[in-house]
Amino acid sequence: ITSFQNTIGDLAQLRPVTFEWRNDEFDWLNGQAGTNYGLIAQEVEQIFPELIQTDNKGYKRMSYDVSLTMKLLQGIKDIASIIDLSSAQTASPSITIDLDGNIGIGTENPAYKMHVIGDIAATSFVNISTKEAKKDIEYLNETDNENILNKIIDTKTAKYRYNQEKGDDPLRMGLIAEEAPDEVLSKDKKGIDIYKMSTFLMSGLKALNKKVEGMTSHTYTITKVEDLTVGSVERPTGITLYDETTRDPYCVKMRGGYLVSIFGDCNNITNPSSSVIGNDNEVITSETTETTETTNNEQNTEEQNISEPENTETAVEESVTEEPVIVVEVPEEEIVIENTSTTN
Repeated sequence: ITSFQNTIGDLAQLRPVTFEWRNDEFDWLNGQAGTNYGLIAQEVEQIFPELIQTDNKGYKRMSYDVSLTMKLLQGIKDIASIIDLSSAQTASPSITIDLDGNIGIGTENPAYKMHVIGDIAATSFVNISTKEAKKDIEYLNETDNENILNKIIDTKTAKYRYNQEKGDDPLRMGLIAEEAPDEVLSKDKKGIDIYKMSTFLMSGLKALNKKVEGMTSHTYTITKVEDLTVGSVERPTGITLYDETTRDPYCVKMRGGYLVSIFGDCNNITNPSSSVIGNDNEVITSETTETTETTNNEQNTEEQNISEPENTETAVEESVTEEPVIVVEVPEEEIVIENTSTTN
């Protein structure tokens, strides 16, 4: 007993034909009149010579007996070893191939070469992009990229479910073809071409990068400020300003109700040495403030031993020295803020 070898490749070479017997020329044939179905013995002999016999008149005869049937059975098994259809539903076709060669999975009316109703999982999707496979190549310029960026800004994104999905299925996110730019649509304008979409976004990113590169030193004029908040209760912060003379950064922030200037960038301050911005544009360092506070406290103690404790003049002097008041004058017409950030 010997098992059959793979026969699917050999069976694929057979050419089924229709024919009529030439009974008028060969009366001994006694063939069935009209259209008949079968194979050509000379063609079969090249593939399965064991199925062909030569009669005593020298004519070749095809054996349509159990031998051919077993080869066909082995061919079915060969297909089953490649494509497992044992669990496929039988109520409707699981896979459909139409006259145009379109393959449908989950649909009997494929509109594309591969039309799938449902999700597809894969480790990679490759778009053939070699220059040898393309023609009419045109490269986009800066104006094209700018126009694409504007279209991206105007394009609406949506959440949705497909008609065949259930109400408790997770919402999908994407574009609506009728509302999307023509540049990213499929040929029939009913789908989004993912490769086109990726290239579209890349062009928009290039235009956006061009804008960022153009952000050098600028002077902005603010004519009116309704409300401005810097930092928050959870994360107090300050504003980094650069000295006009030394060009050094200083972090200006509020501390105890008064403006404090700290050398360095607000986001990167190490070993801070703070200074309190006082009256008459004077700057009092934290060390000077501590010394002043100590001297005032000693004076206050002596005065309390000599004078009445209700001396309001001493309290006012202590408050002014210990907690200087800052007055910031802002022009009513406009505020000018200089942005000195540069992008390399």
